[in-house]
Amino acid sequence: MSRHSQDERLGLPQPPARLPLLLLLLAVAVPLSQAGVYYATAYWMPTEKTIQVKNVLDRKGDAYGFYNNSVKTTGWGILEIKAGYGSQSLSNEIIMFAAGFLEGYLTAPHMDDHFTNLYPQLIKKRSMLNKVQDFLTKQDQWTRENIKYYKSDPFWRHADYVMAQMDGLFAGATKRAVLEGKKPMTLFQIQFLNAIGDLLDLIPSLSPTKNSSLKFFKRWDMGHCSALIKVLPGFENIFFAHSSWYTYAAMLRIYKHWDFNIVDKDTSSSRLSFSSYPGYWPSYNIPFHEKVYNWSGYPILVKKLGLDYSYDLASRAKIFRRDQGKVTDMESMKYIMRYNNYKQDPYSKGDPCNTICCREDLNSHSPSPGGCYDTKSTQRELLELGRNQAKLSSAKFYLFEETRACQFFIKKGGRHLPGIQVQSLCHQWAHRTRWPPCFPLEPF
Repeated sequence: MSRHSQDERLGLPQPPARLPLLLLLLAVAVPLSQAGVYYATAYWMPTEKTIQVKNVLDRKGDAYGFYNNSVKTTGWGILEIKAGYGSQSLSNEIIMFAAGFLEGYLTAPHMDDHFTNLYPQLIKKRSMLNKVQDFLTKQDQWTRENIKYYKSDPFWRHADYVMAQMDGLFAGATKRAVLEGKKPMTLFQIQFLNAIGDLLDLIPSLSPTKNSSLKFFKRWDMGHCSALIKVLPGFENIFFAHSSWYTYAAMLRIYKHWDFNIVDKDTSSSRLSFSSYPGYWPSYNIPFHEKVYNWSGYPILVKKLGLDYSYDLASRAKIFRRDQGKVTDMESMKYIMRYNNYKQDPYSKGDPCNTICCREDLNSHSPSPGGCYDTKSTQRELLELGRNQAKLSSAKFYLFEETRACQFFIKKGGRHLPGIQVQSLCHQWAHRTRWPPCFPLEPF
């Protein structure tokens, strides 16, 4: 098949005869026209030093894969990309660039929607935008300078791979937009999406408030996720799970599977599966390691605001310690990670976010549209098979527009999630979030 085919319009070609098992399962389970499965292959053109892309799945290509836009049916998009297994030998940097290009090309509309939803959550003033842009620009320049200076250092060599992937992501998203006659995302917008976690700390530091008193400190600002690692008593199995917390504007999610053929003695793993936007050991946004705990100022928070900010006596610490012994299989692991019984649980003290799976929209004093919206879980046996499971909350979410406002309803989805109707909090969102008009989420 010629690499110079001019057919680059986005479409839904029939899958080739030989497909990865996951792709075959997707193709069998849902018709292509309904599933929104898009295939593409990226080819590195060494003479032109550029990427050509085709809407086919070609194992001889330098990067190939698919994107299943199943957000409307499962709440998740699924991305799978393999790179560096093609017919030509490429450097690690080119492999990463090709992988990033293909991801940007396949997911550009999803990325644009995600930026539209999250930008107004973080950038409130034009002056803050300028400060964030300046910071990210300087960080980008500093990173690239260090990559050039420390070429033999394993850390900076791998930083080079990541930057190549980022450059490819930007180029691929631009290619998709140009082909569809749309305005491409800027490099800053791509950087913004990749820096969300850092911006939560960066923005307050760039614009400190006049009144820095701890009495204005919000506990919700400190909590964003719950995680648990559980080893069974006989060491016969180990379970891992993570529940995401953040604004509901961040609910456009992609589960990614990467397999990049990187040849580097210092590379730990070239295969990753993760949600994008991660003995008995819990995590709940309070540092476990003593040095990090002290450096982060938690002893001061405990002294001023109480034991809810201590690692051992925070509400989630108590709940995990009390209930982790009940985890004996995947179903009980999923249950504890989606647990919210704030009205009856004494450790929650009536607070819908003093629990494993937060519901800030149920806060009776100052509700906001945020909280726990997905849970990922896996176990040793699945890891050995190279698989994992993503389980969403058993609540059902419906979002729709009605006379310039959206309404947010929660239908009863289990005895551990309150089955109450909550009036819209979307008046706090002046922008239009790019969600499907109906967003039913069932565990899958």
